[in-house]
Amino acid sequence: MKNKFSIVLILLVLMGIPDSHSLVDPILAPHKFNILSWELKNLFGRSFQPVTNDFCLSPTHRLFASQDEGLSKASLDETNRFFTQILEYEIRKNGFETVFPPVKFIIQSPPKLVIFSPRDKIKLEQTILLNPEVTYEQTIALEEILEVKTRKSVLVETLGGLAVYPSIISNTDYVPYVLNTAAHEWIHHRLFISPLGRRYFSNGFMKELNESVAQLAGNELGNKALLAISWCSENEVDLIKNDDASVSRMVLQNIRKEAETMLRSGEIREAEDYMEKQRLLLKREGYDIRKLNQAYFAFHEMYGDSPASISDTYEHLVNIRAQVGDLKSFIEVVGSIKNENDFKELVLQY
Repeated sequence: MKNKFSIVLILLVLMGIPDSHSLVDPILAPHKFNILSWELKNLFGRSFQPVTNDFCLSPTHRLFASQDEGLSKASLDETNRFFTQILEYEIRKNGFETVFPPVKFIIQSPPKLVIFSPRDKIKLEQTILLNPEVTYEQTIALEEILEVKTRKSVLVETLGGLAVYPSIISNTDYVPYVLNTAAHEWIHHRLFISPLGRRYFSNGFMKELNESVAQLAGNELGNKALLAISWCSENEVDLIKNDDASVSRMVLQNIRKEAETMLRSGEIREAEDYMEKQRLLLKREGYDIRKLNQAYFAFHEMYGDSPASISDTYEHLVNIRAQVGDLKSFIEVVGSIKNENDFKELVLQY
């Protein structure tokens, strides 16, 4: 049954991903990520055996294995197996009688994503997966060529994860990120057996709703799994400085609103110049966005808790989640949504 579901899931994913436009096919063909080849290589790989070692978190949220001679950095294989176990444990604790589909992910470099938006408005028109090996120099060159060919706003982003089966999770040793991303992708897997998940590719709103549900529920699961891991003693591990900067939601929202005002007035070049100037100002303040354009905002709009999103979808989901018992019940409630009108009616009920 497990393998059968996996195959069905792959077919749903493959059928939902739109083909690239003929203008860009010759440009992207050497770099495109082949989902089918990846699935065939990884779907029927070895199953993980339960881990027996004890693990703990360093003060900077890195995973260490406890051994007779002391602490050692957990291997990638150990990390993968341990996170699978604790996520499945938390899923059962949150109302799911069985973990279906099974939690299955691989920690490695995820694919990159080409994002297309019109230049005269912020709208996600098309996305195409690229191999993770695409270099920074190739990224810049591809964006420039594609913008000339399509006359669109183009951005190449590195994904944090991808909900193929098994899912791909970015190779980082920062435990909260890995757990939340793995949980996020499992929620996508779970939603594929519901009307909401099967309609992921039907339109932009359903993509946004799916991603917002996965973000909200995935963060809840991931954060609970994190709490299940004990802490290492501070003097047993070296501290690793974390220089991650963050930007406030209001800052990016204001930039987007100002840019959209210009776009609606037909001031396309002015809006693009404005976004670039704002990007440079943010960089001086420590928040480094490589490229800030229409495609950037169109992509991040799908994630309701992203600072770049101006949608209220995520806030409505937070309200619904607060009034529904366990996580399984929440997934069942939102999983029944078939279109935007269904969502609006659900919002009125809560």
